[in-house]
Amino acid sequence: MYGCAGNVTYPNRATLCASGFHVCSSTEWSTTWKNVTPTHHYWVDDYLNYSGNGPGLCAADNNGTGNNCGATTPMRVCSASSGTDPEGNICNWNNCGLNNTSYTAGSYANQYFGGCGGNTTAGTLCCHN
Repeated sequence: MYGCAGNVTYPNRATLCASGFHVCSSTEWSTTWKNVTPTHHYWVDDYLNYSGNGPGLCAADNNGTGNNCGATTPMRVCSASSGTDPEGNICNWNNCGLNNTSYTAGSYANQYFGGCGGNTTAGTLCCHN
């Protein structure tokens, strides 16, 4: 898996992946990120809804639950600090888990998901075919 920094809209996410690579799914990220904190904001291939109440108290949902962020602004993988990454991409929520099932004892397991409404660009996570 490679984080391909860039500033593209969700429909154009695959343009940042080289030949022989595909846009990683949220499940690929969550099972292979190995506790490495991202330093940029990245799209994954699946459209991610959101649930929760804000940064650190949230989840990105790939299982058909949660709330829609808007047609071009799904949740994504975000750096640990909310705000703007070096390419000018914005994540207004950060430090979110994956799916409602990651919510236990008052907190979500942080898998660095975030973003949502109004956050229209990001780089892309690319996985080897």
